[in-house]
Amino acid sequence: MAITKRRQYSDRDKALVLTELEINGGNIKRTARNLNMPISTVRYYKQQWEQGGVPSTVAEALPAVVGEFVADAERIRDKLLLALEVAVDEGKIKPSEIVTAIGVLTDKIRAARGLDAKKVEHSISLPDAEEMRVLFAGVIGEVVGEAQTRTDELVVLDGEWEPALPKALPQSTTEGN
Repeated sequence: MAITKRRQYSDRDKALVLTELEINGGNIKRTARNLNMPISTVRYYKQQWEQGGVPSTVAEALPAVVGEFVADAERIRDKLLLALEVAVDEGKIKPSEIVTAIGVLTDKIRAARGLDAKKVEHSISLPDAEEMRVLFAGVIGEVVGEAQTRTDELVVLDGEWEPALPKALPQSTTEGN
């Protein structure tokens, strides 16, 4: 029976694991698959870092690893953008896979650039009912005022007026609409 030696990972390798974990939202299996590492190794590092923090040697290697990842991802994304342009120009309508890949790489680039950034949620709230009433009253008042101004300026010089008969709406050509 042969004894296999466990692979030793460098601080750079560990920084890459940390980067991938952040980019993948902490997904251990995806990170292991992307780095071609055993799941147990990625899980072990993640647990160690959650309990005791990231070692300073790994943290020091992190900027270079993130920089390399971003540079590679941007280079590949730019090639995909060129491929998308060629596909559109040649009339090949199968760019959906390219667009998806561009989106995924862009998301990963953003995540890598802001490893410590948190997601920000935006919310929009409407004014209360009284504020809406005042707002709409003001808008309607302006519209009525402008209509009155135009009516006052309207001068009919010499013309005849005939009432127009109402026209029927066209029939729909599609069923179910």
